[in-house]
Amino acid sequence: MKNEIEQLEQRIEQLDKEILILEHSVAQLTRDIQDKELAFLYITEVVIRALEIIKKNKYTKTQYGEAIKEAEVDILIDSVLENTKYGFLDY
Repeated sequence: MKNEIEQLEQRIEQLDKEILILEHSVAQLTRDIQDKELAFLYITEVVIRALEIIKKNKYTKTQYGEAIKEAEVDILIDSVLENTKYGFLDY
């Protein structure tokens, strides 16, 4: 009986370790998914802004790369302004 209790206690300890490993894996997967979602949102925003720039400036296909660069700079500037507005970037 004592041996069975010890075996059960060891099994519980092993299961606790496995649960911790699974929790860590789930947390990592969640972070990975969030990173991918943020990347998708960023790319979508760049494309939308680039299309607006192309339309506004009547860019040709050879200037699309420039429109993408302008869109990325616009997003960066907006981000800095937004963070400054809420006090995240205090100088």
